[in-house]
Amino acid sequence: MTSMFENVEKYLDKYPYNPKLKQWMPEMENCEKCPRLVNCRQAIYPGYGNLNSIIMFIGQNPGLVKRKVTGITFWGNRTGEYFLDTLKLYHFKFDDVYTTNVCKCGANDGKKNIPVSEEEIENCLPYLKMELELIKPKIIVTIGTMARDNLPNIKVVQNAIHYHTYHAGYVLRRPEKRDQYKKEWEKVAYVYGKMINELKYTQKKIGDFK
Repeated sequence: MTSMFENVEKYLDKYPYNPKLKQWMPEMENCEKCPRLVNCRQAIYPGYGNLNSIIMFIGQNPGLVKRKVTGITFWGNRTGEYFLDTLKLYHFKFDDVYTTNVCKCGANDGKKNIPVSEEEIENCLPYLKMELELIKPKIIVTIGTMARDNLPNIKVVQNAIHYHTYHAGYVLRRPEKRDQYKKEWEKVAYVYGKMINELKYTQKKIGDFK
């Protein structure tokens, strides 16, 4: 039987998953909580990135229309390219941050993406909670309203700084929103840069003390 993650495996050498993330793959692959999605999903998208990152980007659910199915969040279609271009614009490196989705299944009916239901979102939240507990991000950026409205109310979330941005797909459809989109990202980049500098200063002081 072909693994749902065979497309991910092709990218492991260049963009390696942390072993802890790979441990979740069989559990996700065998998940049958949402029969509708199980019957039409083309890939499962576990989170990806640096487990020591202080920032986590949380999207909605994988879109598959006209996309190259990679199994990597925000990777392989026009929306993903726009997101990656935005990361570069504000001096983020894809491998230095952590990205994930609220819902892990990428599914469509052969013509268009299938919107996920509230029940399907609820079924997938335990995976997001595991990621949040593992990463313990200091900054959480929700991308799109579905991600913002379904952020788990757990301690690690309560202790983080929250930002919300438009979904890249929405901005591509509504170019007049780009200025606001950039302003949101400027805030995120400023606070992220400030935190990184503070961490470097602290680490240097600890090193000097030793």
